[in-house]
Formats: sequence, C-alpha cells, structure tokens
Amino acid sequence: MRNQARVTLICPRCSSNVAGDDIGCGNCGAILNAAQNSNRIRKNAESALRTVCDNRWAVLGILFLVTAALGIPLLWCSRAFSWRGKALLTILVIAYTALIVWLVVFCIRHVIEQITSVWAA
Repeated sequence: MRNQARVTLICPRCSSNVAGDDIGCGNCGAILNAAQNSNRIRKNAESALRTVCDNRWAVLGILFLVTAALGIPLLWCSRAFSWRGKALLTILVIAYTALIVWLVVFCIRHVIEQITSVWAA
C-alpha cells in the first residue's frame, strides 16, 4: 500500500479541518464548494512546487542527476540563484548534457563495431 499525501482543507463556516476528498464538513455539515476545494488543492500544489524550486540543492540535483538541459526552465524559475549564477549554471548544464550525449553516441558506435566484427568473422 502506497503512502498518499492527504490534503486537509478548512471549512469556511466553522474553520475545522476537512479531508480533501470529503464533500462536506463533518463538524457543521456545510457542503464544500468544489471550486474552493480545487483552488485550495491547486494552491497547495503550487506551494510544494515553489518549495522545491527554491531549494538550491534540489534544483542542482534535478539538473545534474535527472533532467540535464531539460531542467533549465526550472533553474530560471528558482529564486535561490542570482542572475549570474543562473547563466553560469546554464552554460555548465549545456556542456554537461553535450558530454552525456557524446558518451552515449560513443558507446553505441563501439557496440555496433563490436557486433559487426563478430558478424564479419
């Protein structure tokens, strides 16, 4: 069984906590508006994304361990780096991505040469 994060909402009538999947308040019985629920869930998601985006180590880990150059927009959305730091990291990430692509192409060529030499023999 997976752990799923439960979103807790606040009832607009009595201010008690309500589970995000409930349609009504268990304390006062107020029916919660779906638009209010979706707005609160969206705000919670945006807050979580902003927390990750502003974490310097999370951004660096995502750039160099997961997405390479595809993570550059995340870098530029982050408030954890200065403009110069973002520019320098962009150059480094592009060079790092080019190195990874070159290594992959090199390995594929080597494997193809090995296969063709075995087939030729």
